[in-house]
Amino acid sequence: MISLIFTVSLIITVNCQNETHASTPAAPATSATTPATSATTPATSASSTTSAIPESFRIGGLFEFGSENVEQAFQHALDATNEGRVLGANRLKGKVEHLELADSFQASQTVCDLLKNGVLAIYGPQSLESTSHVQSMAASMEVPHLEARIDHKPPGNHSVNLMPTPVVFSKAFRDLVVKKNWTSFAIVYDSDAAWMRLQEFLKDDSLRDVKMIIRRAAGDNDQQVLTEIKSKGFRNIMTDLSLRNGRFGAFLKVAQDNDMLNAYYNYVVTSLDLEMADSTPVPASLTSFSLIQKPKTTYSVATALTYDAIALFAQALADLLQKHPLERHNLSCAGLSETWPYGLKIRQQMLNTKIEGMTGEIKFDESGIRSDFKLRIQENIGTNGGMQTVGLWTPTDGIRFNEGYAQNLTAKAARSLRGKRLVVVTAVKGPPMEEYLKELLNLLQEDLGFNSTLQVLDMYGRRRDDGKWEGTVGRLVDGTADLALNDLTVTPEREAVIDVIPFMTTGIAIVLKKSIVDPKTGNLTTNITSAEDLLNQDAIKYGTVKGGAIERFFMTVNHVTYAAMYAKMTESNPSVFVKSGSEGFERVKAGGFAMITESTAAEFFVNNNCDVAQVGGLLNKQMFALATQKGSPYTALIADSVRKLQESGKLKELKERLWKGSKVCV
Repeated sequence: MISLIFTVSLIITVNCQNETHASTPAAPATSATTPATSATTPATSASSTTSAIPESFRIGGLFEFGSENVEQAFQHALDATNEGRVLGANRLKGKVEHLELADSFQASQTVCDLLKNGVLAIYGPQSLESTSHVQSMAASMEVPHLEARIDHKPPGNHSVNLMPTPVVFSKAFRDLVVKKNWTSFAIVYDSDAAWMRLQEFLKDDSLRDVKMIIRRAAGDNDQQVLTEIKSKGFRNIMTDLSLRNGRFGAFLKVAQDNDMLNAYYNYVVTSLDLEMADSTPVPASLTSFSLIQKPKTTYSVATALTYDAIALFAQALADLLQKHPLERHNLSCAGLSETWPYGLKIRQQMLNTKIEGMTGEIKFDESGIRSDFKLRIQENIGTNGGMQTVGLWTPTDGIRFNEGYAQNLTAKAARSLRGKRLVVVTAVKGPPMEEYLKELLNLLQEDLGFNSTLQVLDMYGRRRDDGKWEGTVGRLVDGTADLALNDLTVTPEREAVIDVIPFMTTGIAIVLKKSIVDPKTGNLTTNITSAEDLLNQDAIKYGTVKGGAIERFFMTVNHVTYAAMYAKMTESNPSVFVKSGSEGFERVKAGGFAMITESTAAEFFVNNNCDVAQVGGLLNKQMFALATQKGSPYTALIADSVRKLQESGKLKELKERLWKGSKVCV
């Protein structure tokens, strides 16, 4: 299930028999249905002791209905223990008791019945309600309580819990979303228990500035929840949903129907058993942790911890028998006044015992909490869509992705891009840049294998007073376009909301008529060869496109000359700001006006008009860029394709051909 609460239960009893002798155990046999135990069953045996040592140990398992797989793992562990002769000639026998789910009264009665027959320890049961009662009874009678579930309370003096604490799991998921640079995400959960688990995660101070929404999805409102998440622009989603009864799969089906499993979406799944789920390939990223150290296992965490619990108990018991004889001691629940003198010894021996289990190294700190474990990071990056190990998390080192992880992500994105139809928006109209960008798009499609639908807009991208973006940038921000095919000027403001892919070096240039005559007096003006010359005269007005990147450059630049030029532009009446580059060039040809524009546009204008010229050098240097959605899985692919076109010289050849011009000047 998606939840992190996994519990099983054992009742351990002793049959006092005659003296036995232990020998070195052999490795337990394995099969397709039995976990490998060469690592999980340490080669240690019990030595000969007094006649108080029993010939066999009875282990009772309390299993609530619905935990059949856990019960099966319990039996496999017993078989492996005996086949491996962990206890020498002694045998570990099982006695299974079945309980109704969350029936604390029945659980208490069953525990009392088994205590009368010499219970050494209690493990489980699965539900919180029943476990609480069993735990309390075990503590009162000083009988060790073993469990393997997320417990929000610190371990008691009689408990041994193989599951790491919720605080540690919360840290792991916090580290994961930080490593993935999630600055905003939605959380979806489906139960009160899931909400309780999320509390530790939400307490983390590092998430205080993260934009987040939290919604409960009970199945009948999945559509409503996902519609809200999509409408608010969240692409990163953390889910705490049960894997049982197809709950998580049903949620993903609704997500798919809403086009929320495409390559732009990223899911972190809190279930430790995601690799057991359906491996149908989806472009979206699915990431989770696993406590089981063997990849592609068919075992759940609950069954693996059950197996490890028996292995740990068996080894601890074998070690203890080398030091102390154990005597049978029947206990009665009447009055709960009796205690078992060996209970604390067995618990302490388990805490001191280290084994390598299915869930990795099992060891405990001084507080009785499992420590120094590893979580495998899994992600659906394989060609078949299945979960693959991409890294490890440890409490001390945090997230460490495998070498080649980034390349694998790019390869997955490339597979999803090939054959996909992208929505491409542009605001470029007219030669030569329009032709240049269309040919560039064709080259990208040929290299990466995607198709496109081109939509022409009226604006590159401007942020309104309310913070919302318009134009091609706005379409990327709201997720309705995949690629902006523009000669977009790269600015920090734009880079904050989109990914940019530079493809051409440009700058700010000044163009005006070669013969400049003062339109008011008819006299020849002083020769203008620089921005300073332009500033220090009044005959020629100068301006740029209103609201464009060049105006923002003049507004923000820390330069005396440029600041003074902008002051004159803003004070000029009539206005010297134009709506477009073409309007500005028409004013240049009419005379008495200098256009401040991108150098690429200036170059083409000069190449096709004999009576205009570029004045001086560039006021600055910057880049023209294509743009994609912020965090787009396709950014790296398109950027790499552009780089290859630059290195091959194709883009240089394309620019020279289109910018050459057709004028014949005398």
